[in-house]
Amino acid sequence: MAQTPNLGLEKPAKGSLDWDVPLNNNFDIIDSEVEGLHVKGTANFAGPNGVTITHNLNLSNYMPAVIPTADGDGAIGEIWITDIAANSFVVRNSGSAVTEFTWVIHNRT
Repeated sequence: MAQTPNLGLEKPAKGSLDWDVPLNNNFDIIDSEVEGLHVKGTANFAGPNGVTITHNLNLSNYMPAVIPTADGDGAIGEIWITDIAANSFVVRNSGSAVTEFTWVIHNRT
């Protein structure tokens, strides 16, 4: 059976008997490959001292992003991310707002 070059996914020929078996195997392979590529959650800003976001991805090469999701009435200030570690990072803001934000982790590997 033909396979794709990157993940070795099976490519059943047109009209193949039991074509669903390799297709379902392909879905399992794809699902395992995308696990941990993108993870997200919510938290609240905590000012310059920051709020620590923990996760259990044990990654060394990832990029966290923060998106404010509530109106801080102009008091969020600047946002920055520090202390990026294998299972955590810290989100800080220069203003006094303690409104909600969404965080997202993009795995770079």
